[in-house]
Amino acid sequence: MPHSPDHRVALGWFGPPEHGVTDMARRIAAAATDLGFAGPVVGELDAARVAELVGRLPAPVRLLHLHVSDWLIADATADPDRVIDGLAGAAAARGLALSVTLHDLPGPGDPPELGARRAATYRRLVDAAAGVAVCSEHERSLLHERVAPGRAVTVIPLPIDPLATHPAPPAGGGDGGEPTVAIFGFLYPGKGHRDVIEELAEFGPPVTVLAIGRPSARHPDLVDELAEAARARGLSFRCTGYVPEEQVLDRLRAPVIPVAPQTNISASGSINSWLTAGRRPLVRAGRYAAELGRRLPGSVQLYPPGALADAVRRAQAEPATTWLPAGLELGPTTPTVARRYLDWLTGLAGRAHRPAGGSGTGPGSVA
Repeated sequence: MPHSPDHRVALGWFGPPEHGVTDMARRIAAAATDLGFAGPVVGELDAARVAELVGRLPAPVRLLHLHVSDWLIADATADPDRVIDGLAGAAAARGLALSVTLHDLPGPGDPPELGARRAATYRRLVDAAAGVAVCSEHERSLLHERVAPGRAVTVIPLPIDPLATHPAPPAGGGDGGEPTVAIFGFLYPGKGHRDVIEELAEFGPPVTVLAIGRPSARHPDLVDELAEAARARGLSFRCTGYVPEEQVLDRLRAPVIPVAPQTNISASGSINSWLTAGRRPLVRAGRYAAELGRRLPGSVQLYPPGALADAVRRAQAEPATTWLPAGLELGPTTPTVARRYLDWLTGLAGRAHRPAGGSGTGPGSVA
C-alpha cells in the first residue's frame, strides 16, 4: 500500500549531485514519492546556501529532513559553523523543526585536531536537530562516544539495490598477470588510497592502483601526490576522474580487485556500490566492516591492517572470490529505506509544534 501523503514533512538535499550522500538523499526522496509521499522535495547545489531551502517550503511544512556530511559543507569552502547556524536560524524564524541523517562521522582515524573540529561541527548539527538518524550501529556508537553522549538516535541502514542479473564470475584461477586494485568514490585524505599504496609497495608483479572517481574539491593536488607516492614504491597509480552514472556499473564490473580500504569507515555507500555491481570487495577490518559482515554474511572479505598484499594475492589467484556468491540476498532496498524514513519523519512531524502565536517566530521543536 502506498504511504499516506504528509505535507508536514519536506525532504531536502544539498551539494554536488554526484556526491554519494547527495545522490542517496535524492534517490530516497524519489522512492518516497513513488510510495505516495506528496510533501515537497527541495535541493540546493551550493552547500553554502543550504539555509535558502527553508524559504522554498510551503506553509504546512513543519519538519525539514536533510542528509548531512561535514565534507559537503567543507567542499563548498564555507565555514561549517556559519552554514549550520544560518540553517538553524532560518528554520527557527519559520518555526520549522529540522531532522538530519548524519554521514561520515568523526572517528578514531582522524588526526586529533581535525577530529575535535569535526566533532564540534556534528555537535552543532545535533543541537539544532529535533531528530537524528545514522546509517549503522557503529555510527550510533561513534556519535555517542565522540559527539553527543546519550542522544536518542535512529538507525536506518544505507540502501542497496541489487540488480536482477550479474555476469558470471570468472572460472578457474587467475592468469598471474599484473593486478589492478580499484577503489571507488571521491578521493580525499583518509579514504585509504595512500594506505593501499603503502601496503602494496614492492608487491612483486607490477600493480596498478586505480581510483574510480575524482578528487574532492578541497584536494585537487591529491592525484599527483598519490601518483608520485606509487612511483616511489614501484607501483602505478591512475585516476579515472568523474565517471558518469551510466558508466559506473561497467567500471565496477571490470576485471579489477575491488578494495574498500578506508581507515575511518562508519557506513559506506562505496561498498554498497560494489555490492550492487555483484562484487565482493576486500574491506579493511573494523567495527563497521564487521557489522556489515554480520548483517550480510558472505558480502565482504575482511583483511586486517598490514594484510592487504596477501588478500590481493589470493584474489589474483581466485578472481571468482571477488564476486558475490550465488543466492546472497542484499538489502534493504531503497523503497524499504524510504518507507522507514517516512514512518520516522511523519512521527517526528506529528510531535513538532510551532511556537505560540502562530506563524513562527521561534524554533520548531518536538515535544
